[in-house]
Amino acid sequence: MTISHPANIPGGLGAFFASLRSRCETNQTKFTYAETLFGDDLAGIDPALWESTLLPVFNRFVGTYGFPTGLNATARLPGWADTMRNTVGDATEAVYLQAKGAKYQAPAGIKDASLWKQVTEHGNLKNWKVPGVDAVKGGSRTIKAADALRTGGKIAGRACAVLDGVVSAYDSYQSDSYHHPEMGQGEKVARAGVMGAASATGAYLGATYGAQLGAAIGAVGGPVGILAGGVIGGIIGGLGGSKLGQTVGNIVNNGMHSLINSGGSQS
Repeated sequence: MTISHPANIPGGLGAFFASLRSRCETNQTKFTYAETLFGDDLAGIDPALWESTLLPVFNRFVGTYGFPTGLNATARLPGWADTMRNTVGDATEAVYLQAKGAKYQAPAGIKDASLWKQVTEHGNLKNWKVPGVDAVKGGSRTIKAADALRTGGKIAGRACAVLDGVVSAYDSYQSDSYHHPEMGQGEKVARAGVMGAASATGAYLGATYGAQLGAAIGAVGGPVGILAGGVIGGIIGGLGGSKLGQTVGNIVNNGMHSLINSGGSQS
């Protein structure tokens, strides 16, 4: 940027233009320095961190809440519809409770419950009551509408559990077919079944308990915080549970393979 002025203007105005030019040059220097620092910091970001942590979480979120497309889209549609129906029901109740200033009321007998239940009950929307609303007589029509949307039990974040099992089983079968062509068909099918069951179980349990813990943490922000925490906890827990299940499946399969081979060698 260039600032100039005619030579025949009054001296005071010329000095003013000179000060503006000096300030502009200073700002340009600062901007160049900041741009350099930003570029250096950007270049120092390791993309492996994104690929190993945030990207899988994002992909799982899209896989859970995004409209099914591609292979097996028709088979995934019922699970997606149930997930969305439950999520809309939870969102309806959470927003209503937040807007009405609902407060947490500990359920009866909570002091005698396990530590886990004592913590996670804060994330149960049914324990958040609106002052002046008589729950015994039916409560709010909004809550009734939310209950009607839900089919029972939170499955948001767990809808991918069965799909995890199917995908893991398929991947296991394909990997064994490629890397172990000598392996019998029966063993490959058995290994695929173990991997699928372990992955699905891990994903389901991880999503279930992850959603409970996430909702309890989110309770700090009220009912809407519970909703967000439950979704995030379910996604992360399901992903972690799936990975843990696959690890267990690999251990079982490797042991089974060694046992079969050792038996075959002795014969």
